[in-house]
Amino acid sequence: MPPAAGREAAGSGYWSARRHLGYYEVVRRHLEEGSPGRILMDVGSHETPVVTFGRFARRIAVDVRACGEYPGVESHVADWLEFELGERASVITCLQVLEHLSDAAVGPFARKLLSSAEVVIVSVPYLWPAGEDADHLQDPIDEAKLSAIMGREPSESAIVAEDPSRRSGERLVAVYRQPAVQGTSAQAALNGRTVTPAPPVAIRTAGWTLGNDCPYRCRHCYSLSARRKGRNMERWMVDRIVHQLVENRIACVNLGGNEPLFTNGADPRQSLLPYIIECLHQNGLVIGLTTAGITLTYLEQRHPDVVRLISDVDISLDSPYEKEHNESRGATLFPVALEALSIARRRGIPRSIVMCGMLWNFTPHHLADMVSLARRHDAFVRINTLKPVELAHTAAELPPLQFYDGFQRLMDLCDPVDLGEPPLAARLGFAQPKGCPCGRTSCRIHSITPQGTVPVSPCVYLHGYATGDLLSDDFRDIVGSPPFEAFRLRNANPHWVQGCEGCSLLVSCRGGCAARSYLHSLHHAKSGNLLARDPYCPRDLPSWAARYPGSGSDSKSRLVHQDYLCTWIGKPRADPEP
Repeated sequence: MPPAAGREAAGSGYWSARRHLGYYEVVRRHLEEGSPGRILMDVGSHETPVVTFGRFARRIAVDVRACGEYPGVESHVADWLEFELGERASVITCLQVLEHLSDAAVGPFARKLLSSAEVVIVSVPYLWPAGEDADHLQDPIDEAKLSAIMGREPSESAIVAEDPSRRSGERLVAVYRQPAVQGTSAQAALNGRTVTPAPPVAIRTAGWTLGNDCPYRCRHCYSLSARRKGRNMERWMVDRIVHQLVENRIACVNLGGNEPLFTNGADPRQSLLPYIIECLHQNGLVIGLTTAGITLTYLEQRHPDVVRLISDVDISLDSPYEKEHNESRGATLFPVALEALSIARRRGIPRSIVMCGMLWNFTPHHLADMVSLARRHDAFVRINTLKPVELAHTAAELPPLQFYDGFQRLMDLCDPVDLGEPPLAARLGFAQPKGCPCGRTSCRIHSITPQGTVPVSPCVYLHGYATGDLLSDDFRDIVGSPPFEAFRLRNANPHWVQGCEGCSLLVSCRGGCAARSYLHSLHHAKSGNLLARDPYCPRDLPSWAARYPGSGSDSKSRLVHQDYLCTWIGKPRADPEP
């Protein structure tokens, strides 16, 4: 693709100057009518948001120059003739590109478009005089010439008049469907597979990242390490966000992200957390708190009346051994965590020890001693396995066998409260399979940005899917946007996930954890793919046999993290098996 491919004029205002053009609306209509779909790819995307049109589970922009940045879009700076996706897209759009190509390049370029998708939509300038635009090497182009370039007649085409005052004001939009899908409905043609529409938005639990600073440097941090420190919160912002949550019937809010105490920098005296908790409580929302212990101990000392408003508490521990935990956190936090557990117990607040399962700590002796520690504090155990938001995190990822053996050890010692890990739940034949909850029943409100916006994402681990601004946009519009719909489409159509079609566990696993699948493919396959298969696919370990009896816990507590993340929660048995 030549440097000018995908654009007719240079300048940062390229899309602003073109967004009114009618051919974009023609293309948008085709994509909307053909939604939902698996993969939309825009070749020659440049600064335009065409790749965000319609409803697709995966969106890819390809251009030899940097593409515009849009939530949930995978951008690739690459020559189309050298780019390899590894699977056929549902739809490829290629708008105002072909006219820039030489006679030698245009044929191979077009043939690759047709071989790479079920449906291809192209646009070209219609009968623009040769030489009117110095970057156009194929003008003039009419229906016959476009058919010669593409090597076939289009399935349908239209001429779009943009500016009647200009002789060269028209564009030709052509749609090419694979012969196998000719004559089918537009939706089936665009997908090439069975489609289940995304279910309606049903988000009831929201996580809220409050910490805009953190004095600690945990090695596996997925929050501050993945973003920049933002502005300070103000009370009107809190009021606006809480109002949006109430208006949209959110039932539970978990306050976390770094340390939720640090809403306005590392000085806790400036924190708005007490005000946030009071606002949520006054509006009837169930409140969870995730902390390394710092936030709860501070609130108990300075704001004890606020502590009673908290419904349940998760205390983060990386190891049951003080030295290891402190080294992992970069500070002496082990005694603080234990004090927080004691506070919650004295207060009668349901509490959990939450551990990030990693290569070094998800071992039989670590898990047994962590369960023992939880038993001493009458606490639940919650496990989030590591999601590698950074490439460096991959060194601590769990191998698949360690993942399953670790959970087997936990189930030897605990009764389950929530089997929220989709591959594990599927392998155990869990009676209530749900798949990944992110974007479906839960979402994440991100910390305020340096620009003063508060975006929302389907998943706490996927910052690239954050969209909107809760300080100016309606929550309903945000969670109904394409990044969220991509997650719901993935859950509703797990047969789209690579390697999952025909699997006997598909109904319960539903393609596994979306974030883990995306991040694993990002770091190991060098292409973030929401439709990648979970690296802990239960079919990959056919010899693993669970000993879990499936009895369940008799706990009467309903914890905020149930059906909130791909997480596992268990209650230590009073008399553990040897």
